[in-house]
Amino acid sequence: MKRILYLDLNRNNFLLMQVVLKNMPIDIELTHKEEDKEIGQILKQNKFDLIISDTFSIRGQLIMKNLRAGNFGKINCSTPAIAYTAIYCDNEEEKCKKAGFNEYVLMPDMPGLKQKVEALLK
Repeated sequence: MKRILYLDLNRNNFLLMQVVLKNMPIDIELTHKEEDKEIGQILKQNKFDLIISDTFSIRGQLIMKNLRAGNFGKINCSTPAIAYTAIYCDNEEEKCKKAGFNEYVLMPDMPGLKQKVEALLK
């Protein structure tokens, strides 16, 4: 079973993410966190195979920088991560990659997201 942590303040996005990912050919356990304090704790205490984070409604870039720096412990420092965001700016993808995200997907590109998830979980 692959464990995915999904970070987003919008509960409806999480429900949509559940529907999208449950039809994948990979057995997935999806965990959702909204609050900064909860995010830090779960990253310190649980190993994940993938992190998907909104970068607009939640401070995804800051969280990722802290994760890569080891500020949430070492257990998830190298866990692959996807920035999944509604922000469209000329340099947003570059900022996300610089923060430590492996991939960047612009909402609502569900096929693109599924493709990146499958690739990173293999």
